[in-house]
Amino acid sequence: MTYLGDEAAAVAALARAGVDAQNASQNGTRAVRFSADDPSRTNPAVLRELLDAGIGVLTLAREERTLEDAYFAIVAQARQK
Repeated sequence: MTYLGDEAAAVAALARAGVDAQNASQNGTRAVRFSADDPSRTNPAVLRELLDAGIGVLTLAREERTLEDAYFAIVAQARQK
């Protein structure tokens, strides 16, 4: 998801929606990634909280993770421990 606005306010809004988001900002574009077990419930709640906080949502898109992506993420997490 990409957005306009204060990062701390966006993270707080996402937390109120029950989402643990990871910063994915790059090249000056503010962005976060999060996973949702039930996107049909989570995404509207996320949008509502962000808009109520005055955060402008630019994009909200579903990303499919390949098995390879999941493997590399698990390996990276294990190396950090």
